[in-house]
Order: sequence, then structure tokens, then C-alpha cells
Amino acid sequence: MLYSFSKSRRKILIRIYLTVFFVLLLPFNSASADTGDVLKKFVAPLYGETSRKTLLTGTLLTTFFYTTRKTIGNPLQKDMAEDRPMGNLAHFGDTMGQMIPNIAYMAATHILRNKGRNRQRRNLMFETTLFTALTTNTLKTVVGEERPSGGDTRSFPSGHTANAFAFAAVVGIEHGKKWGIPAYALASIVAASRMNDNAHYLHDVVAGATLGISYAYGINALNKKSEGNLGFAPYKDGGMFSYQRNF
Repeated sequence: MLYSFSKSRRKILIRIYLTVFFVLLLPFNSASADTGDVLKKFVAPLYGETSRKTLLTGTLLTTFFYTTRKTIGNPLQKDMAEDRPMGNLAHFGDTMGQMIPNIAYMAATHILRNKGRNRQRRNLMFETTLFTALTTNTLKTVVGEERPSGGDTRSFPSGHTANAFAFAAVVGIEHGKKWGIPAYALASIVAASRMNDNAHYLHDVVAGATLGISYAYGINALNKKSEGNLGFAPYKDGGMFSYQRNF
């Protein structure tokens, strides 16, 4: 099974998946090629009512758990790290937080891109995963919070959790509760595993979940806005009306 692989083999597997991830970029459309569009995607959580509410609520929760870390978050994290209640499930959570579900979803929807909304679904998962990861890693570098284990200073926010909730949010948006609930359950396992493995504090995983969800809803709002654009342009026959739909 995947989660029974040795640490070195898992790292090799992750590199293979990441290679496939970037290879998948090649056939993608140029929806994010425009500089202005890219900048909008970076601040996508500010677009759309749901994404803004998620960002605000998540930021407030993160702040609360950070300011009360000595009485709530740290004791909870310490108890989980000492008791390791998740057992082997934590290894599964660790693996699932490394973009594997995200990449599998992109690969499947790319193969079936000419059927239904799969092209848009592929693009939404790609953009959500990409911008969530970029923002998460930027914050890790800027904040420089030490992990509970003392391993490094990249604790805040949790990248595994951000990846998992980015996946879950896209699945929920595109496929409803039937698939969204299991996807969020998977993301919750990932988040819990990070505390179980002494890799993150409670406020780290809350921040990661906030980023993943808010980017999914924000980018979805931006993409829906740009899918159909009405415009006016002169033509040789005197016409002035045009309709553009981006895929």
C-alpha cells in the first residue's frame, strides 16, 4: 500500500507525481497567461462572497487559536503527538496531503476534457492547487515559525492541509455534497495527521484549510466571470457585437 512505503520511496514517488503535475501544464489553455489575470488569481480569496467569508472566518479562527495556543492549541497538539491516536492512518494522511488527489483529479479530467465541464474542472483544480501552494510557501518563508518537532521553521501554515482542502473545496464546488463530503473528510484526516505527527500546531492547520478553501471559491468566482464576456468590436461588414467564451 502507498502509505507503507519507506520515506525515501515516498519522496521518489512524490517527485514523479510533481513531474506529471508540471507536464500537465503543457496542454492547458492560456487562461492565466495574462499578467493581470495572474495577479487577480493571487488575490482570488478577495473575490466572491463565499471566498471572502471563508477568508475572514478562517483568519479570525487562526488568530484565536494562535493567541490561545498556550491554553488550547499547544496542549492539544502535544497530547496528539505523544499519544499518536491515528496510528497508521497518519501515514495515509501524510501521503494524501502531498497533492496526490489534486494531481489524480487533474489527470482524470484532462483525459476526459471534452466531456461536460471537465475542462473547466481541470483548470479550476490546477489553478487552485497552484496558487494555494505558492501562497502557502511564501507565508512559510516570511513567517518562519518553528515546527513543534523543531525540525525547521516552515510550520505556518500547513502545506499538506492547504493542498487537501484545496482539493476538497474544488470537488465540493464541482460535484456537490455526494463527493464533497468524502473529500472534506479526507482533508480533515490530512489536517489531523499533521498534528498527530508533531509537524504542525492547531493554528497552522486552520490557516492551511482557510487558504485552500478560499482560493477554490475565489478562483471559481473569477473563472465564472470570465467564461462569457460580451464585447463590442468593429467588423468589415459593419457589425459591432461579439461574444467571447474562454475555456
